[in-house]
Amino acid sequence: TLTSTLEALAQSPERIIEECIDMNMLLRFPTIPVIQPDTIRRESHLLLPTSRHLFDAITSTNQTSSSQGSLMRTFAHLTTVFACVCCRMPKNSKLKGREALITAFLEATRGMMACCEDWDVSHANSTSLVIRMYQSAAQHHLGKTRASWLMMGQAIRLALDMRLYDEVSYQDLDPLEDKLRRNVYGLLCVGDMSASILNNRPLAFHEICLDETYTPVELYGDFSLLSPESGLFEPPYEQRFHQGFYLCHDLWKSATNILLDMKLLTQTLTSPGFRLCSQDPSQQRIMQSYMSFCGLLDS
Repeated sequence: TLTSTLEALAQSPERIIEECIDMNMLLRFPTIPVIQPDTIRRESHLLLPTSRHLFDAITSTNQTSSSQGSLMRTFAHLTTVFACVCCRMPKNSKLKGREALITAFLEATRGMMACCEDWDVSHANSTSLVIRMYQSAAQHHLGKTRASWLMMGQAIRLALDMRLYDEVSYQDLDPLEDKLRRNVYGLLCVGDMSASILNNRPLAFHEICLDETYTPVELYGDFSLLSPESGLFEPPYEQRFHQGFYLCHDLWKSATNILLDMKLLTQTLTSPGFRLCSQDPSQQRIMQSYMSFCGLLDS
């Protein structure tokens, strides 16, 4: 279905895929570093007509093998990444029919996930989360805000089940998966906190909501998602945009701390018979959080 839709746009699937890969590096990867570009390029052949036989061989039984599940998840991952890339595509892009491309890729990723969702949840990794986050972003672009929030909720629930908020959960992961999960967690935290601040949604990832056995996750790391062999980007490039990525996370967390402290203080003040001391620690904490927030803006 995807191949037929792309061909109906009078553009070769190979051309569309190549343009989406290039656009991803320009428009999405620097602010949302949750994929490895070389992996996307290496696996992109799965969207071409020449790979159709791989999916014809998948059986329709209730049991999904590891190889079948991995193949379907990779297809869903590619199509959801390209759907989001098309959402950011400028009007003067060489590709025509942007909205049709978004719809085609989004329907492809949702259709494929419907085939392998049970297997994917049982074998969840960073790709599972990226698929749901990117589907949410594409639905939001199309104005389907309720469906978008429900899909983001799935990503948050799955991340909680994977205990991405706990440093212990990252033990024994290979360096690439470790890096991707940390970045996905940072991005989910920003989405969670921004939804709480802007849309009055309940928080999920704040320390006050988590169990007491977790150890805070260290987002910062030196592992590179860009291949040095490509020669397109010097190492400082990735360091710089990661620094911005981390600052964005810290900014939302600082703002969330201020509002959460004010909400707790308000609840305390409205308690019957409570009297506030002149040097109340909660007030001092709010001021400290506010100064930290202003410092981040300066940075």
